[in-house]
Amino acid sequence: YAPRSKGRRRTYDYGNFPSLCASVLGSWAGMTTKAALLERLSFELFESDYGSMWTPDYLTQALNDAQYKLCEDAGFFIDRTTFTINVAAGTKDYPLDNRIISVLDAKVSGAYCFLRPVTYEEYSGMNVDATNPGTLFAYTTEAQLDTISLFPTPAADATLQLRVQRYPLNLIDDTHESEVPAQFDRALINYAAYIALMNHDAELSDPIKADKHLSIYAMEAVRA
Repeated sequence: YAPRSKGRRRTYDYGNFPSLCASVLGSWAGMTTKAALLERLSFELFESDYGSMWTPDYLTQALNDAQYKLCEDAGFFIDRTTFTINVAAGTKDYPLDNRIISVLDAKVSGAYCFLRPVTYEEYSGMNVDATNPGTLFAYTTEAQLDTISLFPTPAADATLQLRVQRYPLNLIDDTHESEVPAQFDRALINYAAYIALMNHDAELSDPIKADKHLSIYAMEAVRA
């Protein structure tokens, strides 16, 4: 998304200050809609004198990037219900949904025991001959990119239930709120502000203030 070209320095209409405060305080109270987040982000960027220099689409993308970053840094989200794999007899490799950061464990539906996670080196040392299928007992996600590989090759159809760390299921947009808990909105706001202020456009870039926002984000990510 391309930011707007630089024009006249923004002037603030203090007549709208009460409504802005209401939006900001509403977000702190748990309103995590796109509109509420953009309101707070614009409030933060106003202090940089460039509050109107980025389009709403650009800032929304920055908020989504911040949501992804926080998931990676803070361990959001742990999910044991969303992702299943329909295992077919004779097939050992299955693609993983691109919203999955890592597979924490896997279990065949109806079974009591979890499959054992193994490294690629361990998996390579196993007999993965497809002509000798059997009951599943191990898996690896290191054999191929974005793939879960099962051992041994399954002898029967089954459903594999995954517990994963994942990214948000939906992007922040007009119909989807941020999935990050509201108490960590400050992390999203400050990382998005960092992205905006580190823009490659020399007229928009402000590395000093960007670093300030990045430091606040880092503190919030640790707290999360």
